[in-house]
Amino acid sequence: MAQGKGNLLVDHKLFWKLVVVLLQFFAVYLPPVGQMTVLGMHIVFILIGTIIGWIFIDLGWPSVTGIVALGICGAFDSMDAALAACLGSQTQWMVFGALLICAFVAESGLADVIAGFLLNLKLSRKSPFIMSFFFFISAYVVAAVSACQIAVLLFIGLYRGIAEKAKVKPGDLINSYWLCGLALCSVFGEMLPPYKISMIILLNIYNSAVAVPLSVLQGMLWGVGGSVVLTLTYIFFCKYVMRVDLSSFDPDILQIKKISPTKEQKAMLWYIGIMVILLIVPSIFSSSSLLVFRGMNYMGFGGQMLILVIVMMSIPVNGKPLLDMATMGKGFSWNVFWMAAFYTTISGFISKPEVGISASLSNWFAPLLQIMPAVVFVILAIYLGSNCSIGLPSANPVNAIAFSSTDLISFKTQSRLGWITGFIMATISVVMYFVMAVFFNMAGIA
Repeated sequence: MAQGKGNLLVDHKLFWKLVVVLLQFFAVYLPPVGQMTVLGMHIVFILIGTIIGWIFIDLGWPSVTGIVALGICGAFDSMDAALAACLGSQTQWMVFGALLICAFVAESGLADVIAGFLLNLKLSRKSPFIMSFFFFISAYVVAAVSACQIAVLLFIGLYRGIAEKAKVKPGDLINSYWLCGLALCSVFGEMLPPYKISMIILLNIYNSAVAVPLSVLQGMLWGVGGSVVLTLTYIFFCKYVMRVDLSSFDPDILQIKKISPTKEQKAMLWYIGIMVILLIVPSIFSSSSLLVFRGMNYMGFGGQMLILVIVMMSIPVNGKPLLDMATMGKGFSWNVFWMAAFYTTISGFISKPEVGISASLSNWFAPLLQIMPAVVFVILAIYLGSNCSIGLPSANPVNAIAFSSTDLISFKTQSRLGWITGFIMATISVVMYFVMAVFFNMAGIA
């Protein structure tokens, strides 16, 4: 029986690989629609095929085939140019350095240290809903310094033991409350630090649609403030509207053992702090004439990240380098690396006038833009795409992990809670934008 299921899985993935190849390499010959050009049709179908591959196969294989498709579809003059664009950008090498650090966090147990510290705060043990807030924020912090997949895997594992002690029944709304919250905050954590690809993409999308762009510092402040507000909104909505009952939870259940960090873990926390400072400072002093700031701006995010990696590989801690690529190789997420290489490259084509995608989208959404300010439309698009995606198992890797926990949740309950709370938070996000805009002006943050 096990062998039969294995063969079925192989056949299932083979089918979707064929679908991906057909979309990326052959469906592009369909006639253009709207104002899209032939190249625009190529880009659209390559993107659609890759997204389908991400949902039904994995992140790596469809991304690599997507890069090959970009190289031969006419988007670039040659395959050399396509590979240089995908693998030679500042963003890609910033992602590379971040994934190395994420691998260290996963291999070293630093995520457990952070979770243990936050969950042992006295305030987090006063009531079940306060506990849940700190539990979600702990996942947020772990995702911010590592990866959202690491955070959601770690905290679902922690919650599974807690749910067993609390005798929560499978499929209960309580389980969906915890897993939706973890998925939401894990994704929020992916959008916090300046080296996270999600934040870079969101800032680029936002800045391309408004007259006054956001700096990296403003983006981080918006990300932190927005994440806390939306997490509290989620908790209050579930408690008072969805009537989630946590009375069966004793606050002491969530008292995870506090772990003292090792010397290596302390050193990595310092490096993460230095990294965040290095990536924020250039955006604040971009016009400074001081040599140090000019040098940092010249190196860019990718160059600074590589220098930091070199330092971590060179300076020993307890007699050995803090970062060893041979050791970190097992935890390095190549799937995410190739996904970033593909996505950051193809996203640059969407706004180019010669492909006609932006013009087609503008015509399709023109009625909405006539009754809604452009900035509100952009915010809604971003937050509906990110927050409401907690109701879809195929929206991102975090959701795939959450929805796969069938011993805890039912698909219907999880999806329903995700969609409802997602729409509520999208509405709150628009209001929050105007509040933050006033704050930025009052604080003089440019």
